[in-house]
Amino acid sequence: MRKIRIGTRGSLLALKQAQMVSEEIKRRIPYTETEIIVISTKGDKITDRPLLSIGGKGLFINEFEAALENNEIDVAVHSGKDMPSSLKPQFDVPAVLKRGNPADVIITNTKSDINSISQPVIGTGSPRRKIMIKSLMPNCRVDGIRGNVPTRIEKLNCGFDAVILSAAAIERLDIKNPDLNIVPFSTETFIPAAAQAIIACETLKNSEAAEIIKKINHSGTMAAFKYERKIMELIGADCHAPAGAYISENNGLYSIRAFFNTPKIVKRLCSKTDIDQEIKNVALELMKC
Repeated sequence: MRKIRIGTRGSLLALKQAQMVSEEIKRRIPYTETEIIVISTKGDKITDRPLLSIGGKGLFINEFEAALENNEIDVAVHSGKDMPSSLKPQFDVPAVLKRGNPADVIITNTKSDINSISQPVIGTGSPRRKIMIKSLMPNCRVDGIRGNVPTRIEKLNCGFDAVILSAAAIERLDIKNPDLNIVPFSTETFIPAAAQAIIACETLKNSEAAEIIKKINHSGTMAAFKYERKIMELIGADCHAPAGAYISENNGLYSIRAFFNTPKIVKRLCSKTDIDQEIKNVALELMKC
């Protein structure tokens, strides 16, 4: 296969992430050409309604999987946090890039002191972020927003006191605006979405493209990708659920932090040999919350 056709959505962030995959392919697999193909999905075209009301984030995945099956693209590039916890049997994720910053950030205008506002209006369309921010700022009001990263930041000029986005998105788009305060949350207290900041490459299982794409896989990130999504699968949570899971590794020990439906955070520390069982234990505890 001389050329890898990379499917992506057309937002600035999606294009940047597709470009990162393209660059990694060229770096790790010399003499391989790439082509980025933009696919406009139903979810991109309908922006005046909540995403959940028109089919959820699965809209994005389904249309890319159709393109894979129709041989229109060889690999689909996704934000890992937007993927369902399990795939149809004919698809696979043979590679992920090294994880970016997994944290969430709260963004305000420099002219605004959110701590002095009695009931700040905070923009996010994520049930996970709503639960987390309400646990940290009980007096806030959370309103839903949609759109790409620049569009959401523009909401600060349209009645919102703050918006919550992913640190990885801000860093990948190199957003450095002196008029903005961009403050990261700790992943200890504001649990990221499962597979947040992970760029995932989806292919048809056992395809030629899958074998090639395996060469750009980052093994440590793939472990987190699989373990975090496994927690979501065990508790029956999709990417719209009020749930989060974050697993990090340090000197052979895995730190697991997760929540589901309530702001109570379940925590575990274990070795690699015990992680499969601990993930099951975490899932059982989450379902009791």
